[in-house]
Amino acid sequence: STCLLGWCSCCFSCVSTAVVDVAAGAPLPPASGDQKRIKLKFRRLNDEFQGAQDALNHVHFDVAGDMKEIQTAKKKERKNKEQEEKQQKKLLEQHIQTDLKRGALSVSDIRRKYRPIAFYIKFDGDLLVSTLDLLTKQVSTIVNVGKANIDQVIVVLSSPGGSVSSYGLASSQLVRIRKAGIKLVICVDTVAASGGYMMASVGDVVCAAPFAMIGSIGVVTQIPNFHRFLDKNSIDAFLFTAGKYKRTVDVIG
Repeated sequence: STCLLGWCSCCFSCVSTAVVDVAAGAPLPPASGDQKRIKLKFRRLNDEFQGAQDALNHVHFDVAGDMKEIQTAKKKERKNKEQEEKQQKKLLEQHIQTDLKRGALSVSDIRRKYRPIAFYIKFDGDLLVSTLDLLTKQVSTIVNVGKANIDQVIVVLSSPGGSVSSYGLASSQLVRIRKAGIKLVICVDTVAASGGYMMASVGDVVCAAPFAMIGSIGVVTQIPNFHRFLDKNSIDAFLFTAGKYKRTVDVIG
């Protein structure tokens, strides 16, 4: 879970229904051909947190709610809150009017500037990065709808690593986010090792839990070497390569 104050946070989820809801419910156009389609759905995390607060208030037993002093204090708090919101709205209108006069930003950019979006992606990696297609789709969507220097992406990453080529490609997908000018934040709760660490290192900011396992990039291999045995028995071995460093280690060298 994540708590984002002052942001409109969007969560990506993969759905299997024929219709995909985006934002206010507008469907994404269907993909052409017989290729396997990955469907995405936007969901406002803010609504979940507000719903939890409303549910808590509903069941909470207010022992002092009927006191006259409490009612008076509540009215005062509501009045102060209304005045504060009115002042904030007035200040916001002044900022927007200034941006409109400058003409440097479009109306869409101005709206997003004062209500930026934090895109939330949860990535659970396995050895072959079986969710790579989904990640690619998510990144492509963010790059196209996100606003540079305004929005940000939060990736909660958990992976022990695996295939070098697959994790290299997954890392390059995250690089696309940064190249689009969108801030990338990587959060590691449990583990980001090897290829997972390579993905995490792409982020502008990396946040890790106190006991998360981070690191271990590299490949370890072991082979026997028969060089001294062959030399002792006067056996010559010849190895021809296309270049000096084409084969640096072998069993007879």
